[in-house]
Amino acid sequence: MQTRLLKVFRRFTVATYVANFDNMMASSSWSCRAHGDSGSDRIVGTEIVSGADRIRLDYVMRDANGTWRAVDVLLDGSISRVAVQRSDFRKLLANGNADALIASLSRKISDLSDGALSS
Repeated sequence: MQTRLLKVFRRFTVATYVANFDNMMASSSWSCRAHGDSGSDRIVGTEIVSGADRIRLDYVMRDANGTWRAVDVLLDGSISRVAVQRSDFRKLLANGNADALIASLSRKISDLSDGALSS
């Protein structure tokens, strides 16, 4: 069960990023800057600029045995993707079964990819 959940979560994460950035990146510029520290974590700020629109995404990075990994993404410096997902997932896991979460993520993958990435 855990392996299935991890696999579908990875696919969901990729599908989400592709869907969110695919259209925007063709006409956008991207900048990156070191933003600061938060305890042992590092914040790497990025900004996507598309015409007059600016979207700030800060990546919370954590050193995991010498390899820096993104552990959260903050929209506009404060909206935590992890916190939002945790809240959404908690509702689906309320019955203690991961099957509902796997089914929900699979539907979202299909929707985000117009069916191209269906399970």
